[in-house]
Amino acid sequence: MATGNHFPETFFYGVEQRHELIYLAEEAKGYTKLSNVTFIYANITQVNFKEFDHFYFYNSFHENIDPENQIDDNIELSESLYNYYNQYPCAALNKKPSETRLVTFHSFEQEIPPGFKLADISCNGLMKMWIKT
Repeated sequence: MATGNHFPETFFYGVEQRHELIYLAEEAKGYTKLSNVTFIYANITQVNFKEFDHFYFYNSFHENIDPENQIDDNIELSESLYNYYNQYPCAALNKKPSETRLVTFHSFEQEIPPGFKLADISCNGLMKMWIKT
């Protein structure tokens, strides 16, 4: 929502697999009156990457392997699930055309295919900007 506020001519979509977090996000969006932000209730493997131009990942799947920092107990702890969830966007991003942009924050970079080159780093190395060559 913060980015949507700063870039009102651009559309932003957030994906979340918990109903209650979608509800809370929609509630917060109601206060902001942002018409360029949409929340999608889905698992990442249900997202059609062909429908989107550029991507942002915020430590998306880490909760599958970190029992101390789970949002709740609704998500299964599983390294194989973590690897699977990282492989899905990696394969989908690999099919995207040149000049596709990707921003990662707190990422182990497992979701980044080899065709993406690092373009910039910010936030003490936590945020990285990538462009597909």
